[in-house]
Amino acid sequence: MKIRKQMYLLYMAVLLIPVALIGAALVGNALKVLNDYNTELAEAANSRIRTLLGDVTARTYNTAWALSSDRELTELLIADYEDGMAFVRAVNASSLLDSVVYGQEEIASIQIYTDNPGISDYKQFRAVTGQVEKQPWFLRAMNQTGAFWTSFQAEDGSGSNPFCLVCPVILVGSDYRAVMVIHLSDRYLRSRLNSDMTDAVSLDDQGIVYSSVGSWYGREQVMEVDYTDRYYRFSGRVWADGKEYFGALSTQSLYGTRSRLYVCSLSDQGIATTRRILRSYALILALAVLIPGVLFLIFTRYFVGRVQLLREEMHKASNQDYDILTDFTGNDELTEAYEDLKVMVHAIQEKDARMYQAELDRAKLLNQQQMMEYKLLAGQINPHYLYNTLETIRMKALTGGDREVADAIKILGRTLRYVLDNNGTISTTLDKELSYVEDYLAIQKLRFGDRINCQVEIQEGLDICSFRILPLLLQPVVENAVVHGLEDTGKQGRIRLEVRKEGEALRLDVTDNGRGMTREEFLKLTEKLEDTDPPKTGIGLYNTQQRIKLCYGEAYGIRLESSRELGTKVRILLPACEVDG
Repeated sequence: MKIRKQMYLLYMAVLLIPVALIGAALVGNALKVLNDYNTELAEAANSRIRTLLGDVTARTYNTAWALSSDRELTELLIADYEDGMAFVRAVNASSLLDSVVYGQEEIASIQIYTDNPGISDYKQFRAVTGQVEKQPWFLRAMNQTGAFWTSFQAEDGSGSNPFCLVCPVILVGSDYRAVMVIHLSDRYLRSRLNSDMTDAVSLDDQGIVYSSVGSWYGREQVMEVDYTDRYYRFSGRVWADGKEYFGALSTQSLYGTRSRLYVCSLSDQGIATTRRILRSYALILALAVLIPGVLFLIFTRYFVGRVQLLREEMHKASNQDYDILTDFTGNDELTEAYEDLKVMVHAIQEKDARMYQAELDRAKLLNQQQMMEYKLLAGQINPHYLYNTLETIRMKALTGGDREVADAIKILGRTLRYVLDNNGTISTTLDKELSYVEDYLAIQKLRFGDRINCQVEIQEGLDICSFRILPLLLQPVVENAVVHGLEDTGKQGRIRLEVRKEGEALRLDVTDNGRGMTREEFLKLTEKLEDTDPPKTGIGLYNTQQRIKLCYGEAYGIRLESSRELGTKVRILLPACEVDG
């Protein structure tokens, strides 16, 4: 990678990315703090409004039940009046309802609807008409004994607030019915609930019954509400009426009733403040990245220019153009490197005068070496001459009718070719190694006759052509079995060669039924195999062991089992290396 790219990557790794990550973390933390702060403000305002509404509605409820059980009001509702003037005089004589309306600021008006035919529409009293009897709130009041809150507009227009309490009036001992409707004062609520927030209060699922925004009356709650949760709460950033706010919504169960208010408090001031702070943070982060970036770019161009100049001069020197600049600007390591270049160029120029003589000396030495190699090759025996000679002898034996000698020479030629072909190689296939061992045993059988019998057992399904092993690995082990195991026994000898694959390892077992070893002989041989110094005797097994460990590692090698007069088993463990392709 070019230095310029490295410098740019360094800028990104050291400055841009850390500043971006740290800045993002700081901005995220600041945003969280601002969100939490503004959310807490909304929650505090919401809690205050909910507490005030709970207090107002509880007092209204208590007032309603006090009036519904008042004896004076009950007598007014169940009395039989001779005419309308008698009812008017009875109402004027009672100041109960007037004192409640004028004495409690939260109550805007009270209407009592009754089907007493002697009562007409006067002051707080209303006659129940057919239209009133069809109203949902009236039907609900007739079908239950408890009070409830509803969204209701007084027919005479005296109450501007649609938030009211409906309470059935039980007239004991009379067939007349009466319902009391108490309207809360919208002006009172505004004076008590006034805050910097945008408020919206909805009743059950009937829509908004109070709001600091007049156009929101009667519409659905501006925040989403789960009406199945009696204690539903939510706070955070929300979108309402196409605008983003910090908002809080909570549920207020109204005292004595099953009605619930959903109080929503919204503030957009925190949104503007948060956005302004985020813009300031973004500007600061941009300046923190751009200003160092510009300075870094200027330095990179200056530094890369000097490196490029040094490279060009070094390239000239490498092409044997020693006419390089004498001056190099700056006073740093690059300048020191350029001074070293000039020293090197001067040294090269001094050595050029001696190069021709050095080339002559090298040519002379090369000629001498080639002459020595020629003389060495001339003194070596040509393997092809040896093969041809053995083949000539074999043909002579066949001509003379001695087929046994001819076969022996043929086998000897194969073994010799295998040894020479694998001299200096590091691997051969398992099938070739087994074929070489069979040729060796065939020669030994010519010598010992039926005293030596060999059996080769290969695991079923094992393709011996597909595995590689070290060449000339098995023959020393088999030879050891013949020489030390069977040669001096004078009995029918058997050698069994077993080939198996176990997991990732290749197992080669050479077993004979020879004289075996005593315990002392076995321990001595085992110790000799593990010794680092080569032994004076038994070098065949030792060399085989060392070759295996050097090539495949300490996990592989030769394992011995032997008992006196029962024979010896030599187990060779190798990795199962398959032929490539």
